[in-house]
Amino acid sequence: MFRGISLALVSLSVGVLILAKVFLYPDCYSFDSHDEANHAFPGLHVAQAAIRAGELPTINYYNNFGTPLLGDALTYPFAVQAITYQFLDSHLAMTVNRFVIAVVTVVAAFGFFRIYLGFFPALVCALLIYFNPVSFWYPVHQYQMVAPFFFASFYLLNKFNIHRSALYFLSLFALFCVMILSVSINHVVLMVPFVLSWSFSRNGFQVNRISVAPLVALVCAVIFSYPQTFDFAQSFQASARSSEGVYDSILTTSRELFLGLIIPPGEWIAYNYGAQLQVTTYLSLPVMLAVLSGTWIIRKKVAWKQATLFLCGILPTVMAIILYMNSELRFAIPFVKSVDISRVFWFSTPFCYVYVGYFIACVRLGKLPRIVAGFLLV
Repeated sequence: MFRGISLALVSLSVGVLILAKVFLYPDCYSFDSHDEANHAFPGLHVAQAAIRAGELPTINYYNNFGTPLLGDALTYPFAVQAITYQFLDSHLAMTVNRFVIAVVTVVAAFGFFRIYLGFFPALVCALLIYFNPVSFWYPVHQYQMVAPFFFASFYLLNKFNIHRSALYFLSLFALFCVMILSVSINHVVLMVPFVLSWSFSRNGFQVNRISVAPLVALVCAVIFSYPQTFDFAQSFQASARSSEGVYDSILTTSRELFLGLIIPPGEWIAYNYGAQLQVTTYLSLPVMLAVLSGTWIIRKKVAWKQATLFLCGILPTVMAIILYMNSELRFAIPFVKSVDISRVFWFSTPFCYVYVGYFIACVRLGKLPRIVAGFLLV
């Protein structure tokens, strides 16, 4: 009971903190003044009007000479986030969404970390992961709010692996359906290798119905959601971003990368458009040291925990940094050249923070000097 109350209070506090400016300033709401105000709000209004008229909202005739609507993640009309727009004005709907998603993300992240950690380290990591700057929970645009789905999927996968119940498989299928309808297909594609690698490792590297269950659930979810995603599938090849690298001009240099490990980048990088593309946003020397300490601490843990953390945490992070710093190599790889490679960190970071959780647990047991732990965490 105490632990449940503690989790509820912490998650609700995070939601209130996210909306602090709404309470501090008059006539202030929580939404992005660019893509949300310019695209999501009017686009959802047009899409929902078309649905009420019995039409499939494939195009917005009021934007320029007509723009795709159904396949645009900014205006997914069947997204779970779009429900609030049916009852509230756009600015109020987005404000409510941010509060709800903040609360649910902390709860789902806690469930994910509990797969590996005890109660207190899991709760601390859930807070740390949420406030890590501009990561995959990046709560600016509707389509980027993938965190609850990401965390919940691993929780359900772990339950399915343990109990092998049809209930958990159906829950996973339902979760994937809502995720594909609500989250940019780009993020769904990036998430798939993590889900499959984790399931394969968790099942002892055996190929059977347990390890392939998430793939089956995902394929079924893609088929279910096709009425929304078909427009994207037909149109994405016409986009300039599918055939050329578009992020090279604003990437961090090698000098900035190493400088950012020591000095917080917010002190010397202008955080405006493109801040989420700066790799220094995601890396810090204290966290890296805590992660390295965690890798040593878990050397005697069960094999599947070590494997999942390495395959889903350290390995993709290192690969993303190598591709990030080597633009020629990155642009030579189809698909990779047309995506923001730093978004791999959105999905690998939580697994790296599990190492931090083991580090925290070790400190609580008195196996490391508390002054060292305090320095690293601060």
